[in-house]
Amino acid sequence: MNLAIFDIDGTLTDTNQVDAACYLQAVEQEFGIKGVDDDWSRYPHATDPGILHELCLRHRGQAPSGREILAFQTRFLANLKDENRRQPELFREIKGAGTLLDWLEASPHWQAALATGGWAVTARFKLEAARLPGHGLPFASGDDGMARRDILRSALIRARDRHGRFQRVVSIGDGVWDVRAAGDLGLAFIGVGNARKLGQAGADKVISDFSDLPACLALLERAAGPASRL
Repeated sequence: MNLAIFDIDGTLTDTNQVDAACYLQAVEQEFGIKGVDDDWSRYPHATDPGILHELCLRHRGQAPSGREILAFQTRFLANLKDENRRQPELFREIKGAGTLLDWLEASPHWQAALATGGWAVTARFKLEAARLPGHGLPFASGDDGMARRDILRSALIRARDRHGRFQRVVSIGDGVWDVRAAGDLGLAFIGVGNARKLGQAGADKVISDFSDLPACLALLERAAGPASRL
């Protein structure tokens, strides 16, 4: 059995733009912080909790409290829901994502898992808004840690606990942080989106989307490396 671990924003859902806008809106609403650098690659951890932690340190000199984080999550989710009502077209799947997940679910040789730097409550809403399957898949999120590698590790462990050991594992994502997290854990990687950016980060296998299912499946077979011993 093999495992494919998917990021969500920019990988399964075409939501990077609306996600960032709603996140920054919540930062201003809850903390009064404006003029935020939205190049997440410049942050120590490109995850929802990691970015908020860093912004609060920079602008307030202290980390957010647990109560503040919960209030922020509530505001962020409300912003996403408002935008979904106004512009549902901003919450679409990456082409072919649903078909690929359906194929993996039916395959006797592959399993899928989800590993997102977003918090679970907002990530699950975006999956639902994009009409993607996946609620029953092994799942890890920003609730499991600030670092991408820790989230990816959690998804792998949960998938292994459910299905047993995997012969091969491949991580699939759209960010340079996804490339690095897979490298930190010794996992094979497929990039989605900007081939130049991801290639510079070390990804040698990149696709624009999942619309060509046979090509995606062939790439999965070629990319999947030996399973991590984590």
